[in-house]
Amino acid sequence: MRRHPSPQDERRPGERHVPAWKPIAGALTSGLLVLAALVLVADRFGVPVAVFTWDGSALGDLPWYSGSISLLNGMVWAAAAGLSLLVAWLSPQDRTRLGALALFTGVLATDDALQLHVFAGPDNGIPQSWFVALYAVAGALLLLLFLCGGRPGATAAFLLGFALLGVSAAFDEVAESEVSIVEDGTKLLGAITWLAVPVIVAGRLRPARYLPGPPADRPAPGSALEREHQQA
Repeated sequence: MRRHPSPQDERRPGERHVPAWKPIAGALTSGLLVLAALVLVADRFGVPVAVFTWDGSALGDLPWYSGSISLLNGMVWAAAAGLSLLVAWLSPQDRTRLGALALFTGVLATDDALQLHVFAGPDNGIPQSWFVALYAVAGALLLLLFLCGGRPGATAAFLLGFALLGVSAAFDEVAESEVSIVEDGTKLLGAITWLAVPVIVAGRLRPARYLPGPPADRPAPGSALEREHQQA
C-alpha cells in the first residue's frame, strides 16, 4: 500500500520546522499584553475602558457611516504593512525595501487610527507640520531604497503612490474642508497603490522555490529561468 508523503517528508534539507503552538502562543501573549496595557492606561487617565474599546461613532452618537473613508484608509495601511512583511520574509532580495515599507505603513495605520497628527500631537505640543515633514523625509528615503535596486514594477507603483500621498499632504496643509474629497481621496488612492507594491513583488516570485513540489518542477539553480525570475 502506497504511503502518502507527510509534511515532514516534504521538508527540504536545512529547512527549520516551527511548531504550530509557538506562533499561536506568541499571538495570544501579544493580545493579552495589549489588553493589560489598555486597562492600565484607562486607570491612569481615569476613564472607562469603553472609551478605548468602543467605536468613535458609538461614543459620539454619530451615524454608523461616520469616518468610513478614514477607517477604510487605515485598513488599507494595515493590509499593506502585513502583506509587505509576508513578502519580505519570502523574498530576501526585497527584504530591506519591503520591511521598511511595512514599518512605514504600520506607522501610518497607527496615525490614521488614533489621529496622532490631528489631535494627539498638537494636544501635546507637537505641531501637525512636524508629522508631515517627518513622513515626507521617511517617504523620500524609502523611495531611494526602491530606486536603488528595486523591481521596476514595484518601484513604479511606489512612486505613483508617493506622488498621490504628496498631493494629499499638500491639500491638507493649504486647502479648506470643502475640498477634503481631494485630500482624503488621493490619500486613499496612494495607500491602495502602495498595497500593490508587495503584490507585484509576490507575483514575481517562483512558487516552486518556496512551496513543496516535485523536484522536476523547479528550475535548476543557475539556469536562465532562475535568473529571469531573480531579475523580474
